[in-house]
Amino acid sequence: MHKVHVSVRHLVEFILRSGSINSGFFISSKRALEGTRIHQRIQRERKKEAEESGAVYKKELQLRTEYIYKDICFCIEGRVDGIFILNNSVTIEEIKSTLLPLSQIDKDVDHWHWAQAKCYAFIYALQQNLNEISCALIYSHVETEEQITFTEIFSFDALEAFVLGLIAKYWDFAKMDADRQEIARETGMKLDFPFNAYRGGQREMAVAVYAAVKNKKKLFSQAPTGIGKTMATLFSAVKAIAAGMGDKIFYLTSKTVQRHLAETALNQMADKGLRMRSITLTAKDKICFNTERACNPQFCKYADGHFDRVNTAILDCITNECLINRITVEDYAKKHTVCPSEFALDLADFCHIVIGDYNHAYDPKAKLKRFFQDGGDYIILLDEAHNLVDRGREMFSASLHRNEFAKLRKNLSAKHPLYKILGKVVTIIRSYKTKDDVTAVLQNLSAACELWFKDNPADGDEILPVYFAAMDFLRVAELYDERYTTMQAENFIKLFCLDPSYLLGVEQKKSRTSIFFSATLTPLPYFQGILGGSEEDFLLRLGSPFPRENLCLVVDGNISTKYNNRQHSLDTIAQRLHIMVQAKPGNYMAFFPSYAYLNQVYDMYTANYGDAIKQEQGVDNDFLSKFDKDSAVLGFVVLGGAFSEGIDLKGERLIGAAVVGVGMPQLSSDRDVIAEYFTKNNKRGFNYAYLYPGMNKVLQAAGRVIRTESDKGVVMLIDERYLEYSYRSLFPAEWEGYIQLKNNLNNELENFWRNRN
Repeated sequence: MHKVHVSVRHLVEFILRSGSINSGFFISSKRALEGTRIHQRIQRERKKEAEESGAVYKKELQLRTEYIYKDICFCIEGRVDGIFILNNSVTIEEIKSTLLPLSQIDKDVDHWHWAQAKCYAFIYALQQNLNEISCALIYSHVETEEQITFTEIFSFDALEAFVLGLIAKYWDFAKMDADRQEIARETGMKLDFPFNAYRGGQREMAVAVYAAVKNKKKLFSQAPTGIGKTMATLFSAVKAIAAGMGDKIFYLTSKTVQRHLAETALNQMADKGLRMRSITLTAKDKICFNTERACNPQFCKYADGHFDRVNTAILDCITNECLINRITVEDYAKKHTVCPSEFALDLADFCHIVIGDYNHAYDPKAKLKRFFQDGGDYIILLDEAHNLVDRGREMFSASLHRNEFAKLRKNLSAKHPLYKILGKVVTIIRSYKTKDDVTAVLQNLSAACELWFKDNPADGDEILPVYFAAMDFLRVAELYDERYTTMQAENFIKLFCLDPSYLLGVEQKKSRTSIFFSATLTPLPYFQGILGGSEEDFLLRLGSPFPRENLCLVVDGNISTKYNNRQHSLDTIAQRLHIMVQAKPGNYMAFFPSYAYLNQVYDMYTANYGDAIKQEQGVDNDFLSKFDKDSAVLGFVVLGGAFSEGIDLKGERLIGAAVVGVGMPQLSSDRDVIAEYFTKNNKRGFNYAYLYPGMNKVLQAAGRVIRTESDKGVVMLIDERYLEYSYRSLFPAEWEGYIQLKNNLNNELENFWRNRN
């Protein structure tokens, strides 16, 4: 018999939800901090009342029961807020915080709040053999702390009928999910590696991933480009899931192109018989069907009545689809007229594999709370994990811009309920003294905004940006500790996370394992520490499996690309690039530290040597298509940009690359305070803020050239700093035997290509 686990909250909300999506609805439901405080206060009060009256009071009691319906055993569980027992009378208590005036709350026994209480009452009455039991809903106002309580007595038969009704409606989904679990396990156990052989290093990586999952350890793996890291990690994670180790796989990346690689790997495993349902999540702004996103039923037909239709859409999709991508989501969302973003999140509940962004697991304002609020037996695969350092800092930081609040206030009348409090926010930003002063004002603003949304659900679009900014700041303020600093100017306040390691580590504890992998986790101990690791983690460092003689690495230390010397370097760099492409006709890339520098050398090159193409700021979807195996093109691109990592131009599609500069991030106040912080803590401030991030960009760019065992190519590093020990010490092992340019570049390249033919 299939066994399906479902929480009381999920069962109730999933079956009883109805109506429309409204941004205000979601906002008012997110006041977790206030809700926790109110719960704890009321629980203390109820405990005191019980002691004074001779009653027994139990709080946060975990309740669980199994209920068989048709061919499924439903394991229903949850944590009840409170149970008050006086003599033979038992009352199940649910505590709810609210911003609504208590006079507007009535005893609506059909509300899902009652449904939760009734489910808990049923479980408790079943366990204690009670014929009847009371349910109480206690509402407390967030600001005034006033309370109102509604109580209702239910017979056991009525409660059983109610819960049975919920289960009967959930059975279709549970049956589909149980079948999915069985098919996924069977096909996963039978799955063979989808290729005839492993690439060099690929098997070692797959084994290490499986061992980390089995032992519930983190793995930090540096593996060269081209060995097939995506397949190695996903294949092992799938086999682990099939063996009962883990409930879900989250494949998280920083860029869309890497999500496509994961989709390709899953398709290849599906071709070999795997039947594990997956979904790729897309950012709400990108997948929204409207020109301007407005989560309001008055302006969006997909939001209007969404909850009335979404369960039918879910059942339709999971009945017919296995590998769900953006197009699949959009097709079914249009078919059933539901919001594609919210629809995709619901579909993720019924998938073994979720492909998404780092922020789905880590970002306080964007993480998937249904999964990562409390965590689970999850396998987290983090592709190109070197990007998580700066992304982590960004996620755990927050800023306030005075002009944003002042502009909104200017557009409101003086009689508007938010006018006065917005003035206080503008003043406090300009005359910032302490973080607590700011948070106190922002708390008042957020409460005032939420009341406005309740009363004016159709008129909140211009207010939402400042509300979200305030809430973001408040969330980060709760995290603020010695790893933070506050940066301020007259119109600006920023709570800046200098060291994200602790907060990343906190989130990682909520999952079974986290697998960090990249070609450029150099140096490995640095990434292990700053990404939240510890001495107990598994480490894997793989060398390149490709023939060293197929790579010609030239270090040109005769040119300075430091900012003050760039103007003098233009002609020489253009000349070096011309020599590189003339040595063997084909496709090349030249990586530059900025668009300004790129454009200067591009102009010099095209004026003296011929045609080239360049990356434009913004998205350029046609750029890579010009790198055909039969073409001969030189592409000017930005180091650290969309074309310097994650792209796979095999064989003749790319035979050489020049990296101009050492990838050093631009000098900035943010980088300087990072350097200062780590200088005080481990004496390696410059390395952490500038050197390591820069060299990882260089390694990523250089890794675009050799992608397979048969690839041959040239990598030219142009900057005098590459000859310094601090930079050379970060060269990977496969760069040993590099050519330090002293003689004629043309001769070196011609000799290489002559011997490769």
